[in-house]
Amino acid sequence: MSNSKNDQHKEADHSSKSRFYRAFFESLLGNDVKIYRGGPEAKHGVLVDVQSDYVALSAKHSVIYYQVEHIKSISVPTKPKPPHHQHDDLGEVELFSAKSFHKLLKKMENQVIKLNQGGPESIHGMLLSVRQGFVVVDSEDDGLVYVNPHHIKSVSLSSKEVMDRENMEENMITADDLYDVLHHFENKWVSINRGGPEAIEGVLFLDDGYYKLTRNEEVIRVDPFHIRSVSSGPKGFMKKSQEEEKDENKKEEQDNGPMDRKRAKRKNRYSLEGKKKVKHGPLKKKRRR
Repeated sequence: MSNSKNDQHKEADHSSKSRFYRAFFESLLGNDVKIYRGGPEAKHGVLVDVQSDYVALSAKHSVIYYQVEHIKSISVPTKPKPPHHQHDDLGEVELFSAKSFHKLLKKMENQVIKLNQGGPESIHGMLLSVRQGFVVVDSEDDGLVYVNPHHIKSVSLSSKEVMDRENMEENMITADDLYDVLHHFENKWVSINRGGPEAIEGVLFLDDGYYKLTRNEEVIRVDPFHIRSVSSGPKGFMKKSQEEEKDENKKEEQDNGPMDRKRAKRKNRYSLEGKKKVKHGPLKKKRRR
């Protein structure tokens, strides 16, 4: 079967799933529901928006946007909230709406976000760019992180402040998809995935069409489809360097403290008149001869 026919079948299959998802979730729109039975992604709230490939849940003064293909379960409590209480959780929180999850992320560019609600792949930071095959987040721990949007389970805006780092956009890799990003990192030390048993780091290289990581005496073959995120350098290097810089600044302040106090005392005792320092103190009377 040709590639064009395969693409047509994939598009038809995706369109069919989108219609099924939308019809299923639209029947629950406005209801009090719980998405997921447990784990960090499990949240309880009101279903406030349904689109082709994502839904929005209002939960405790925040809105969480879930990609529907990752939702394993959704349940409706036997005793739902009364109608006049159903939208109390939304409050003043802004609701973003778009026709697709990709377009939703585009609307969130330059916002502080949280990708995934918890677990090892949760990333907090500024959403700098949304491309066709990846998104770029400026995270506090790892700097620029390139994320495969297919593996994003949920996204929400964050009220937590982040450090404003200038010129980070200039450091972003110019690429069409995540494969191009990986090619850019060839022969460099990278961290693949944020945490958990599948998190690995080492020098990335391409061999016979496969991506491999070498670290010490171990060579690991990596399937690009299962790469959820990738960043340059060892895991947590940005956070570590910031902590080291903070400690150095604190040490300098402590070391310079006594000297600054001495200088302040001398400054109070001396004033400058022309080029001559004059010491102020108790005046002594001249003895008469």
